[in-house]
Amino acid sequence: MMLAAAGGKFSFLSPGADPYVIIKCEGNKIRSPVQKNTQAPAFDVKGLFYRKKAGQPIIVQVWNHNIISDEFLGQVALTGDPDDHLSQQTLQLQDKGNKKSNGISGSIAVRLLSSSKLTNV
Repeated sequence: MMLAAAGGKFSFLSPGADPYVIIKCEGNKIRSPVQKNTQAPAFDVKGLFYRKKAGQPIIVQVWNHNIISDEFLGQVALTGDPDDHLSQQTLQLQDKGNKKSNGISGSIAVRLLSSSKLTNV
């Protein structure tokens, strides 16, 4: 079980950016609405996932919406410890494959609730 909410601080967004986030967990995903024309998006995205494989990470990706092709801006991978009770983390965005990149200079605040008992959610 997992509940994630995401919000971010981005120093690399140019004026007129249209960012959104995608939360991925074991083949399922949730996408936030696009935040139009902002350098300081405040995402309020929540997702409830059932996890069979607790060892696989939960991925939160940040994208910039464009007319022709959306642009990947960065991501974080969360472990989601089965008994993690509503911890908030501010994490540095990384490139795909969770590699640090000099071109990515933003961070994202993520609140994660993970429990092995459905009644705790």
